[in-house]
Amino acid sequence: MPVLNWIGKEKIVSHDKEVPFRLLKKNKKYSLGESENLIVEGDNLEALKALMPFYHGRIKCIYIDPPYNTGNEKWVYNDKVNSPKIKEWLGKAVGPEGEDLTRHDKWLCMMYPRLKMLHDLLSNDGVIFVSIDDTEYSDLKQVMNDIFGLENFITTFIWNKKNVVQNDARFASVNHDYVSCYIKNINNNKFNLLPRTKELDARYDNPDNDPRGLWTSVALQAKSGNESNIYKIVFPNGVRWKPVPGTYPRLTKESLMKAYREGRLWFGKTGKNVPRLKKYLTEVKQGVVSNSILLADDVGSTQMAKETIKKILGKNLFETPKPVELIKRFIQLSCSKDDIILDSFAGSGTTGHAVLDLNKEDGGNRKFILVEMEKDICRNIT
Repeated sequence: MPVLNWIGKEKIVSHDKEVPFRLLKKNKKYSLGESENLIVEGDNLEALKALMPFYHGRIKCIYIDPPYNTGNEKWVYNDKVNSPKIKEWLGKAVGPEGEDLTRHDKWLCMMYPRLKMLHDLLSNDGVIFVSIDDTEYSDLKQVMNDIFGLENFITTFIWNKKNVVQNDARFASVNHDYVSCYIKNINNNKFNLLPRTKELDARYDNPDNDPRGLWTSVALQAKSGNESNIYKIVFPNGVRWKPVPGTYPRLTKESLMKAYREGRLWFGKTGKNVPRLKKYLTEVKQGVVSNSILLADDVGSTQMAKETIKKILGKNLFETPKPVELIKRFIQLSCSKDDIILDSFAGSGTTGHAVLDLNKEDGGNRKFILVEMEKDICRNIT
């Protein structure tokens, strides 16, 4: 498997083991009752090491939105690879040469030990989702392959973060982000199905009052098959059928006649149209598989996330916040109602918001752990 190298890697690959254990100190001033949810203020590397004795192998879902490393240092939070705290840490972990690293080297040095600790915190059937853009996507993919294993890669979700085209873009209006997804052990889990929508169920009807209930119809032919299986048929009602050229029968001749006898074929309102096979609502999965392309209409957009933050705080300090519905989607796919969800780049606290919303919706008892480095953001926003 190809391996990614960068300046400082040899000093950082085992750095997670060198980080000393620290104690978590409860701050009663900011605590709310006896909640099992946890917000940790401090560098996420030290915070993750402090969580390790309590949560090693227990976290079911991790979502992180790390710095995208776009080079934009003008705004408050998400791109501070050159922040004083990161610079100080690089000086200690990598040494004097840390000052001479490119911003890509710095980003990789920052991410690698944190991802290793997140891997250790995941349960064997746990899943991690990492938001990123084109700037570091290829590097992230290689590092994730190294730490989590290429065989445990699930997919890269494409999030349609905005629908408005930027006409001042130099080459193309970038309307998407990536969310890279890995599981701790590919043999230990599968994703949950998403709830069926009203739009999906609206496709089912019962125009002939079939006692088996609501149904939709599908064509009797398929795009693939074997030439030797092609046949013509005349049904007892006089209708003739054969697959159109280039297609193949979906059912054998015997199965098709059985469907006819059982009233599972629809010949249209006249009873003489090209037949179609009934597919009953009671026979379909009571849920749907997630698409890898996540549309803003389904999981929210950057603008919707900004509006949510502004509604709660009166202002928005984040350039690219993530919408609550996006994080809810990942939790729905990977978690049961009693699991623990971790976000070690918490920012505005969207992951905690998503957990609380889901618990309200289905009576769940999910818990969240959020880690935020910036003191003012942690205490006043997260």
